[in-house]
Amino acid sequence: MNELLPLFPCPLFKIDTKPEFDDIRDDLIDFCYLEKEKNSKGLKHSNLNGWHSPILLHQERFLKYRDFIQKYIINSLKSYIGTETSIGFDGSWININGKNSSNIEHNHPKCNLAGCLWIKANENSGEIKLRNPNSFSQYNLLEVLNKETKENLFLKTSYRIKPTEGTMILFPADLMHSVTPNGTDEDRISIAFNLSVNIN
Repeated sequence: MNELLPLFPCPLFKIDTKPEFDDIRDDLIDFCYLEKEKNSKGLKHSNLNGWHSPILLHQERFLKYRDFIQKYIINSLKSYIGTETSIGFDGSWININGKNSSNIEHNHPKCNLAGCLWIKANENSGEIKLRNPNSFSQYNLLEVLNKETKENLFLKTSYRIKPTEGTMILFPADLMHSVTPNGTDEDRISIAFNLSVNIN
């Protein structure tokens, strides 16, 4: 019997926060633009032309949104992780990417999981591109696998996700990722964050 076993997969969690997200979407967008008005320069990290807010983790005005995000993380992951595990925030920030803005490839050191909640986005506002950590060492093998195997087992050199408003993703923080340019005149807005995973 022939088998192909997808050993050592890289977990990516996709979380839908709708319909509750719809009730706070406009409020969240207003909040993000107000933060940009307060600090129009922002920070420079992986963003090319886009705006990156200062870290919002402990700012009182952000807490209700952090609590919203945390609730969905805890409720969504409880069927995958043990009850003795706690997940804590290490940092949170806003990304506002206008036309042609993007994020260069990077990862998130000093934490366990990286996450993103899309607040404002459309079909052409840029995709997140996650690079297979084995893309260099296994490049030839990944290239010659047939299309069906690549699709079914996610055995590609990279994987792209189109942003959807109200959708959140979580992935290992060491996973290299980038965001392709926003091809529209509408801003793409997201809240990104770092998480630590601890066994109590």
